[in-house]
Amino acid sequence: MHHYYYKVVSLQLLILMTGNYNFFNLLTIVLCFSLIDDYSVHRPLGRGARKQWQKTLNMLKSSCGTLLNLTAFAVLAVFSYKYFSFSISDGVIFSKINFTKQGFAVYVYYATGVSIWVAISSLLWEISTALYKSVTVEKGFVKVFYSVFSTVVMSSVVIFMFCISLVPHTVIERSIQSKLPPQIFRWHQQTDNLQLVNSYGLFRRMTGVGGRPEVIVFGSNDKVNWKEYTFLYKPGQLERRPPVVAPHQPRLDWQMWFAALGSYQHNHWFIVMLYRLLENEPTVLSLMQDNPFPHQPPKYIKAQLFTYHFSAISTRRKWWERDDYPQEYTPILTKDDKNLVAYLTQNNILPGRKRYAPYGKLDSGMRSIRAVVEGIDPALFVFSLSFLAIVNLVLLKLLRF
Repeated sequence: MHHYYYKVVSLQLLILMTGNYNFFNLLTIVLCFSLIDDYSVHRPLGRGARKQWQKTLNMLKSSCGTLLNLTAFAVLAVFSYKYFSFSISDGVIFSKINFTKQGFAVYVYYATGVSIWVAISSLLWEISTALYKSVTVEKGFVKVFYSVFSTVVMSSVVIFMFCISLVPHTVIERSIQSKLPPQIFRWHQQTDNLQLVNSYGLFRRMTGVGGRPEVIVFGSNDKVNWKEYTFLYKPGQLERRPPVVAPHQPRLDWQMWFAALGSYQHNHWFIVMLYRLLENEPTVLSLMQDNPFPHQPPKYIKAQLFTYHFSAISTRRKWWERDDYPQEYTPILTKDDKNLVAYLTQNNILPGRKRYAPYGKLDSGMRSIRAVVEGIDPALFVFSLSFLAIVNLVLLKLLRF
């Protein structure tokens, strides 16, 4: 199983290098450690050393696994070159799709079916191996019975999880999904609220190919001179370098990206944020880099949708380029706008949320901790904690020897 570990971890590392998905990739890597047995890391923790024939068999299995991995990567490289026609010209990589939509649909159909049968074969092999070890490794009737019983129970759970996972797995190919037994759909429906299984998804369609959409918020006191609100992390000012914040994931900046993919009608929180900016609400302003209206809030506020592109290498002092004629994201709003007030009142934002009484020492303690860490850069804080955790693990490992 350890070769699956290397494949999944390699995928997660590639994702880590190309985007920020918070702790998603790190948590996936942690789960992958369950695929490694003691002998895979060449430090047996079991009972005694293995026999010579077992070591030879392990070496053979490892060699076969490595050969299969290299073969898979070679086939992947050949087909990538064949179907995407990669070429390099003047240091720029170009590619062109060399397959049709119908051809891709046929490939997805067969790939989905094959993946299911490969998974079934692998699952049956692991269960059979576990049952065999339960009978042969343990000594004594009680230990053997307990080991076999535990294996059967866990195998039943795994089979159930595998069955209900087929529903989200086959979403990509409805014709195969329709052939699943009806009982699997009933199981999935009965456990759907528990979120036991989900389709794996980074986004199937990534933004940024035709430019990165960004919502920019402006404030003004005369509808003529508009000042831009700068967020802590997301693109805004053209001269600002994109920060590296992983694994920290700023909530507001992350939500602003989703807002740019839709409209303000589908992002009710965005309207509330604009209203709070019209009040110079400190808790909202603390989530931004600066406040262009420090003394009194603006009379007018609006949001526009820009398309951002990275600037050319020859362009200095600017990291971004954006269009000169942005789209309107929201109309110009004022604090006394009738439609805005009606909307906020309807959603119980006005005349004001109910203030709850603090919970004594617990509340004051949490506020004290927040006051201490609030001045620390969030990305640096999360990175420091992650680094200390890694150092702690390394030191614990070294102290064992």
